[in-house]
Amino acid sequence: MLEAAERGSRIPRKAFEAALPELRTALLNAQFDLGQAPFSVVVVVDGDDAPGCQRILDGLGEWLDARRIDVAAYGPPREAERRYPFLHRYWNDLPAAGRMSAVLGSWSTSVVRDRVLGEIDAAESERRLRHVEAFERALVADGVLLLKFWFHV
Repeated sequence: MLEAAERGSRIPRKAFEAALPELRTALLNAQFDLGQAPFSVVVVVDGDDAPGCQRILDGLGEWLDARRIDVAAYGPPREAERRYPFLHRYWNDLPAAGRMSAVLGSWSTSVVRDRVLGEIDAAESERRLRHVEAFERALVADGVLLLKFWFHV
């Protein structure tokens, strides 16, 4: 699947650099317009290219007004977090209407990580993935603009 997504996905460097000033201005304007919007934006950045994901978040921090975006990164849950439902920490960090958040790593990847590391069994993995699907549907139903990006090396 990822091989198919890679075909034709390159932009010539000169064309990219020529478009950057206009793109940066448009993105910053959209962020300011969001302040008056009745919805929030959640940008999820994940993938098998961890340094690339970090560069993307760093780029967002350079392009956007940092006062108007919340950034969160999640590793394995701490002991105190394990006392709550699986998605609790993500839910608590959601932005209010008119705000934006960027998340490094995602709730679905954490399920896969826990399964691969043997921390949860197949049944728990399936249960959590159903919860992730319901969580994302609830976000969208509540008016959240959910943008998920997967970066592949």
